[in-house]
Amino acid sequence: MYRTVKLQMKNIPGLQRFIALVATGALLAAAFIALPFVLLFGALMILTIMVAARLYVSYQVKQYQRRQNRGAPQGDTVNQPDPAAEHHNSILEKDHFKPRPHVGQVYDNGQY
Repeated sequence: MYRTVKLQMKNIPGLQRFIALVATGALLAAAFIALPFVLLFGALMILTIMVAARLYVSYQVKQYQRRQNRGAPQGDTVNQPDPAAEHHNSILEKDHFKPRPHVGQVYDNGQY
């Protein structure tokens, strides 16, 4: 395959070869010049999205806190405390870890 490419290049006259070389060099130079700007644009877009997401989340948290502070109107059953949920929370808040002595074979020879 290399040989056919080499033969094709021999069939191209000198001026056309020079124009192809200049065009290729110009494209490579433009790509190298544009690359930092493309990367900078991408970084700025990521930063913009991050800031916008942070502002959106903070706005949503403020709305949620406002709704919580306002309290539920009388007769609203949505925000009434659920006894099952309170029981579940009390189970989660307790520390149920009770260390037990090891039972079984130990492969430690006392080296550690």
